[in-house]
Amino acid sequence: MPRGPSTKDGGSTGSADAEYREARGSSRSLRGRRGEPGVLCYAYVMAIKRITISVPEAVAARIKRAAGAAPVSAWVTGLIEEYLDDAELERKWEAFYREVNPSRKEVRRAETMFRRLTKANRRKRVA
Repeated sequence: MPRGPSTKDGGSTGSADAEYREARGSSRSLRGRRGEPGVLCYAYVMAIKRITISVPEAVAARIKRAAGAAPVSAWVTGLIEEYLDDAELERKWEAFYREVNPSRKEVRRAETMFRRLTKANRRKRVA
């Protein structure tokens, strides 16, 4: 969701809501708290929900090592999002497969084509 404008340093631009509505359609620059020109910035803020999970101490240590310099929360969030995206794609694939409902003959034909096509690619990589 777009939020009102703010100055580049994160400060408020005064009555941000009023200035935001007014500035959206005009080319005037916004003024900061002290009247100086402010840089118009739009921030998309996502809702964040804090949750707590319990993991064994050894797992926590592995997570921290794997995250490296990245914040653990961001690292774990990325992994979970990837896992959820993969699971959603798998569910969609299974639904599609059920809808198409290929015969055994069609499955064998497709597998044969796949093997033939991937075999050719392997030969090219080796050469």
